[in-house]
Amino acid sequence: MLVTDLEKWSEAIFVGEPTSSHGNAFGDSYRIVMPNSGVTFRVSTLWHQYLDSRDKRMMVEPGLPASLSFDDYQRGRDPALLTILAGSGRRPVR
Repeated sequence: MLVTDLEKWSEAIFVGEPTSSHGNAFGDSYRIVMPNSGVTFRVSTLWHQYLDSRDKRMMVEPGLPASLSFDDYQRGRDPALLTILAGSGRRPVR
């Protein structure tokens, strides 16, 4: 939802990996406990529509892609930050 609002109301350039879902989604889950087994599960109860209903994207793609590998993670490297520091030719980072 934050990415959707930033996309709508700012000129943010997203860096990194795509979002895990699109801007319209079910949410606000309700907890249900099965009476005999005690198994707990959650069911989404509300539809949140932040984007136009015709927007069929499954995710928000970053303007500057930068994937995190396991090697990057082990070495403490941040590919998104390195991509930003390398510059993109779009506008300077201040």
